[in-house]
Amino acid sequence: MTRLLTVLVVLFFSAVAALAQWGQNDASRFVGSWQADTGSMAGPCTIELRAGAGMGGRLGASSMMCLGQLAFLSGWSVGDGRIELHDMSGRAFATLIADGNTLTGRLADGGAVRLTPRSGQAIARPAAPPVFGTGCIVIQGTNRCAEAADIGAPARYPAQGRAVALVNARSGLDPNSPVAYQLQAGQCFSIDACFNSSAGLRCRIPGRNGVPDAYITKLWPSESGGAGILFTNRC
Repeated sequence: MTRLLTVLVVLFFSAVAALAQWGQNDASRFVGSWQADTGSMAGPCTIELRAGAGMGGRLGASSMMCLGQLAFLSGWSVGDGRIELHDMSGRAFATLIADGNTLTGRLADGGAVRLTPRSGQAIARPAAPPVFGTGCIVIQGTNRCAEAADIGAPARYPAQGRAVALVNARSGLDPNSPVAYQLQAGQCFSIDACFNSSAGLRCRIPGRNGVPDAYITKLWPSESGGAGILFTNRC
């Protein structure tokens, strides 16, 4: 249990450090179409973050069928680990941070907002691989080091993964959620999002044909005393 807690704590702070490094050079990660959810009875709407300059020298942005403050979206900026949305006067009316592969935050009027990528944006930037003890992060059940591309979240969604060991797919982000089903070693599956949770990086397998969404853990303590990946980011 102590070993597992050490793994999870290191992963959590690695994710926080990676977020804090976001700056203006990372703007291309966010360019594209987003679904905006504010809890409005009108339902979600769409916003577009553009790479070209908009009003006031900021990056351009627009909204479609949005109500409230999002209806006046005109620009956006990225820096210091956060995204800001600006209205036509140049005032920042929303500040957002990453939550897995979504952006969450608050509007100036106090309302909550969540942006979900709709153009394949992959913003869950993988942190530098942490090292436990003296070894590398291995492929679970082996003594072979995992490739760097397989240690963090997939670079783009939807993605394909392949289990390298028996993996519990759970019904929620909480690692103590009931097991929905199990993946066998070598089994391929789809991934539509990953989340940096208190339990480390967890990825969602979208449900289909009556099977619900399920969540799987990326890293798990290995037999060598370090950490091992439970699945690769490709089939």
